[in-house]
Amino acid sequence: MSLTSDRKRRIEQYIAALKRRLITRVAPIELEMAATLEHLSPEAASSLPFSPCPPGTHWGAEWEYGWFRGTAVLPSGVEGRRVEFLYQGGESVVWVNGRLAGGINQFHHTVLLSEKARPGEKFDILVETYAGHGKVTASYGPVNPGEQVLPPVPSQQRVFSEASIVIWDEEGYQLYMDMLTLFDAAGAMDPNSLRRHKVEKALLDVTFIIDLEDDLSSFGESVRRARAFLAPTLAAVNGSTTPEMYCVGHAHIDVAWLWPLAQTIRKAAATFSTATELMKQYPDYRFVQSQPVLYAYMKEHYPGLYEEIKRAVKASQWVVDGGMWVECDTNLPCGESLVRQFLYGKRFMREEFGVDSKVAWLPDVFGYSGAFPQIMKGCGVKYFSTHKIFWNYHGGTTFPYDTFVWEGIDGTTVLAHLHRDYNAQTGPSHLIERWNKALRKDETDLFLYPFGWGDGGGGPTRDHLEFLRRLGNFEGVPKTRQTSLEEFFRELESRGLPEARYVGELYFEAHRGVYTSQAKTKWGNRKSEFALRDAELWSTAACIANGLEYPFEALERAWKQVLLNQFHDIIPGSSIGRVYEEANAGYERVIEQASRLSAASRATFLNASEKAFTVWNSLPWTRSVWAELPVDAGKVTDASGNVLPAQEIATRKGKALLVRVPDVPSCGARSIYASSPLGASPACGSETSASPACCPETSASPACAQSPCCASQPTCAPSSCGPSAGGASARLDGNTGQYILENESLRLCVNSCGEITSLFDKDACRELVMDGHALNRLELYQDQPVDFEAWDIDISYREKPIELGRCGKAQLVTCGPLEVRLRIERKIHNSSLVQDIVMRSGERRVDFETEVDWDEVHKLLKVAFPVDVRSTDVRYEVQFGHLKRSRNHNTDFEKARFEVSGHKWMDVSEPEYGFAILNDCKYGWDVLDGIPKLTLLRAPVAPDPHADVGHHVFTYAIYPHNEAFGAGVIRQGYELNSPASVDRGELRQGDCQPLVTVSEPNVVVETVKRSENGKSVIVRAYEATGQRTACALDFGFEIAGASLCNLIEEELQEEARSVAISGQRVELVFRPFEVKTLRVETR
Repeated sequence: MSLTSDRKRRIEQYIAALKRRLITRVAPIELEMAATLEHLSPEAASSLPFSPCPPGTHWGAEWEYGWFRGTAVLPSGVEGRRVEFLYQGGESVVWVNGRLAGGINQFHHTVLLSEKARPGEKFDILVETYAGHGKVTASYGPVNPGEQVLPPVPSQQRVFSEASIVIWDEEGYQLYMDMLTLFDAAGAMDPNSLRRHKVEKALLDVTFIIDLEDDLSSFGESVRRARAFLAPTLAAVNGSTTPEMYCVGHAHIDVAWLWPLAQTIRKAAATFSTATELMKQYPDYRFVQSQPVLYAYMKEHYPGLYEEIKRAVKASQWVVDGGMWVECDTNLPCGESLVRQFLYGKRFMREEFGVDSKVAWLPDVFGYSGAFPQIMKGCGVKYFSTHKIFWNYHGGTTFPYDTFVWEGIDGTTVLAHLHRDYNAQTGPSHLIERWNKALRKDETDLFLYPFGWGDGGGGPTRDHLEFLRRLGNFEGVPKTRQTSLEEFFRELESRGLPEARYVGELYFEAHRGVYTSQAKTKWGNRKSEFALRDAELWSTAACIANGLEYPFEALERAWKQVLLNQFHDIIPGSSIGRVYEEANAGYERVIEQASRLSAASRATFLNASEKAFTVWNSLPWTRSVWAELPVDAGKVTDASGNVLPAQEIATRKGKALLVRVPDVPSCGARSIYASSPLGASPACGSETSASPACCPETSASPACAQSPCCASQPTCAPSSCGPSAGGASARLDGNTGQYILENESLRLCVNSCGEITSLFDKDACRELVMDGHALNRLELYQDQPVDFEAWDIDISYREKPIELGRCGKAQLVTCGPLEVRLRIERKIHNSSLVQDIVMRSGERRVDFETEVDWDEVHKLLKVAFPVDVRSTDVRYEVQFGHLKRSRNHNTDFEKARFEVSGHKWMDVSEPEYGFAILNDCKYGWDVLDGIPKLTLLRAPVAPDPHADVGHHVFTYAIYPHNEAFGAGVIRQGYELNSPASVDRGELRQGDCQPLVTVSEPNVVVETVKRSENGKSVIVRAYEATGQRTACALDFGFEIAGASLCNLIEEELQEEARSVAISGQRVELVFRPFEVKTLRVETR
């Protein structure tokens, strides 16, 4: 039959009426309340001063928690019935008789007291409710001057409305779910299908069986007759060609986002206790939770719940999988950070639950690095799943596969499956819709289907599970079964790998702003990663050479703080302000702790000396370094008495003596010596003296004030090609008002805006600035995305550039011969910038040391380098290698990549010449009209109205290279991010032996650490340029043996772990971009 509108309305009315009858209030519960800002246990909360709390009570300051307690005594009339606790007062955690019994939220309104109640039973109720922190929004429209983006937080945000004992009509609920299942299924079926007509007729007919106006006993009888009538319709099954959905309960929980970490811990407790309670009622229920950090919090704060979770894991109801410490971003963390995510994540799962995770579960992450497949596989994880990549709400291209083989930059492959939603519902229409949206239906008929409410929604409800009870093989709907992530992938794999293959990064065509938002947090991430790298290296060296105890616990704590902050809503910059206050404080602790550990380790190699300094190189190649000593250090020599080049300089931090120290060993050190004790001034006429007098400051010339950059003038042109002697020099050209900075290889003409109007490479005899342009050109844009402010940069920003205004002042503060430093001070709209352009003798790298006081709203700051180097592709560093992206915007695919991520450098190169841009804490890049740009700062106002407002310090650099792209670019990126350390004191035995040296420049030793079991040394190295390479690693200590292991230090098969050893040398062969982990046994 075909339903008319009135017949359809009749069915809807009966379903709605059944739902209204499910709950019957039988008695109110009197509660008393206490409020606190502290994170308390129930035991500690019991000592708070409680007072009566009648319904209608207003309470709740910002960040406050309310504790409510009372006793429920079951009245007569509930015998044998299902009785629940109904609470209306906000997102809460509920304890019943001292046991964590579930959570209250917008989808879970009650907590079970008894399935078969007895009058007179008593239940002690304790509720913890979060008051909130005011309004939060993801987007905000244009902001008028003086306008307040978010209103002040009320002193009483929350209202306690109700606490009651209720009877739940279980028989009525089962009929309600029968009818809802059939009605939802019919609405999604083909209108011409016989199955739809049969279902609709059954639904209409059953409304004449149910008598909603009967008393309770008569109504119960009609319910039973109605259910019997619908049973055959529910029992009809599918044929043999039906797609399958492997379903698993899930609650995506952001570790921090629109709430701070403390609230996340409570959200997790509420969600997890709800899941364990549902498992008792539904033995076939399977629930997955991926993040070990949340389990660690449960173990610390809710030990009883944690033990219930462990029991559910043993019963195969609770699925522990996902592998990583948190569901982290994969574009911004370095390669070693991603390895540590798996190292600590998998170790926790194995030690606490006996589970070896095989799935990388990242449903909500904003793009996936092309290096990730190798990292996954190297950590023993071979399956990958997400859904986010299908988001492209501003147009762009549609990702072509749901199931495919994903190939990384090194050729490693993993099996990948993209589900469509991580908050999915299990109603029949949703399952049908999932099949309708499936791609390449002729190749794949098996799909993963995670279901449940996330982010405080409490996970699956009874409705989710009741739908699945009815839908195992329900005719007209895809087949369903409850499963685990690994079971799904094993079944998928058993059917044969898909033909579809995707190579390289999984670029997310949205949320491009997350490469830049909350810049201080990104600064903290980069600095912490390098600080921990150094701490592990020097601690290992001190452990081997001097017997220092390796600081395992301190390093693990520091790493876990960094890994926590790499969660996919923290490091991207898409959370509220308090999250960044806490994250940045965490980074400060990490950097301070890592620096202390490094200094303590290095100190074990030193003897005290009034005149000696020791310069440390943590990078795996010998290099000349620039060391800054106290300005009164006097003449500086090496251990042989050779005088080292030195110059007094003036940086933003103050005056210092800059010394060039040659040939500091790989992962080693050299001592240098001052001619007079510290505190004494250098003798008059000594070989170290202040730099020559510098030119006075100038302001912009009239010509420069009228245009964004000054054109190159004839007087800036070089008189000859080829290298010149004499070190670095600088002067003001009186004819053009521009500054000329020059060293042996490069000559720069810089206007008073800090823009480089000419960059001439004397070695290559070529000009690098495009005609009519200037390098280091700052660009400011109106940046107001349509939605998701902190997340998105819309391409429309290019339509509204903002004039920067007149240049400020420029002054040469250091004039050679080792270093020249031109200081630029200027306004940028409402903000101010101070930048030192630094050129050093013998260097092809020019640094831009920058400080910005940023006070903007909806603005985007970039720096452009219109360099005259022709290439169709641009290289960007990613973890353990790099990838190429098109420099052109010919296709929709290329146009969608108008903002991309990268790490320490990007490079545009011709076959024999190239130009690299380097940075020490930035991640967002673009190339428009062939012009490379680095994104410096943003100013979104939602969800944090004060995002990025304040003081920023960062350095970027340019590196023109008179050769093809190669290891030189990679090394410059590391050297900018890892300057030499200087300690007072003298090496005990002359130059420190290199801890490890690599024979080939394109192989980088990323990590040196003690093994997790403490028995050996772990060395992780990778090939960085994309070339197959044979190389040797030479160690500065006696080795007893060496073998390869996987990235998380697990043994490989015998044929895969053997290496060639000769004395203290290990020989290895690397595939392009391959990462190898070597376990070295010491004598």
